[in-house]
Amino acid sequence: MSLRAISQKYSGDSSELAHLHIDSTELQESHRIFIAHSKKLFGLLAMPEEMVGWGLAVAAWRSARHHAELSLATKAVKDKKYGEGLPSFSFSKEDLEKEASALMHNFVPSDLNGAATSQFSELLDKVEDWRHAVKLIKQTLLVHAWTGLESSAKNIWIAAVNSRPMALGHKSFSSLQDDQREAGFTSKMIQVGLIAKYGFDLRQSLGTILSERFDFTSVDGINRTYQGAFGMDSILSQGLLEGTLVKLEKTRNLLVHRAGIVDDTYKRTTQCDQESGTELDVSDADLDIFISASLKATINLFKFADNYLASSNGEQ
Repeated sequence: MSLRAISQKYSGDSSELAHLHIDSTELQESHRIFIAHSKKLFGLLAMPEEMVGWGLAVAAWRSARHHAELSLATKAVKDKKYGEGLPSFSFSKEDLEKEASALMHNFVPSDLNGAATSQFSELLDKVEDWRHAVKLIKQTLLVHAWTGLESSAKNIWIAAVNSRPMALGHKSFSSLQDDQREAGFTSKMIQVGLIAKYGFDLRQSLGTILSERFDFTSVDGINRTYQGAFGMDSILSQGLLEGTLVKLEKTRNLLVHRAGIVDDTYKRTTQCDQESGTELDVSDADLDIFISASLKATINLFKFADNYLASSNGEQ
């Protein structure tokens, strides 16, 4: 499956993302951010083949303009529209573009997308610089896929706890461990200065304050944070305990902290078969699996939180 096909798979009208509907007003901003983030992911997926397609279109236009110039010159010769001596032709920009547009269909592939995909594959086979560029794009896509899950998990949790401070904030606050304390903030007390920062009213800000004490940067951390607030739930477990997401997390860390250079720890924890010391290669199939897992887990979190807030409407 090509990168553009992966993009179309998850961004099309029939995709699960397209049918994600959020009723809770508290989650609307988090949902808007998630959609914006996903659009950037899909755009980056499609970009390499789109660039090739634009290249083919530009080449076709240049050919059409060249033939348009010849066509207009030929007409001028036939009509003897030139002065004495060597023929000298001058065409208006409007006439030239009109003629080129009329000829354009002779040079643009009938299936431009298909031609772009074919040309893209040929470039991968023959041009080393192109392979390296696409490798970097795939690595960036993996980091982007993890970031979408991490940021959405935090935004959803903050919105839910802010809107239900008594039901969710109390349980989250109680789940804090001693090693999660900071100056002015522990599981047993909050200093006056911190309370004053929020106008001595934490009812709409408890999630914002507590979020800095919880871990949203790992699958285990997200799962424990949600379990602390909501309790055990099968949707969360299915969404965030999948081995694919753990592998995505570790791959993201490898790319960010080791520039994608495989080491023995990564090989052992992900069953990677590449040699240590080599730069990580990501297949289109693996990229598809990682993006699917990230989107599905995030959508599950939205649905779970939306259902929870809807069922507890009116509660604090």
